[in-house]
Amino acid sequence: MTFLYLGLLLFSLTGLGLLDWHRRLAFGADARRTGLALAIVVAFFLVWDTVGIALGIFSRGDVEYMTGVELWPDMPLEEPVFLVLLNYVTLLTWRLITTRGGDPRPLGRARVEASRAVGP
Repeated sequence: MTFLYLGLLLFSLTGLGLLDWHRRLAFGADARRTGLALAIVVAFFLVWDTVGIALGIFSRGDVEYMTGVELWPDMPLEEPVFLVLLNYVTLLTWRLITTRGGDPRPLGRARVEASRAVGP
């Protein structure tokens, strides 16, 4: 059970990645810009968390569903993964709203018909 939380985070990121791929929202539209944006925001929140830990505001609780691996004192392995998930879902929500659903890829039979319409 120690990897349950991390596993659920990764499972959720996989689902978001599939949504992104299908709707061409973030990485599907511009992978470099999306990766840079997520890296900057996650780095900011990691610094934020580190300052909070140093000031005694944040601390790591003992939960049986976490791995117990710490990146540095009171910073669990799951925290950066959670921050990626949090910011990725926020980015995808914003892109879904601003693009009115993105640019969906055709699925199944529609994909074959779309490829025939484009030609070789």
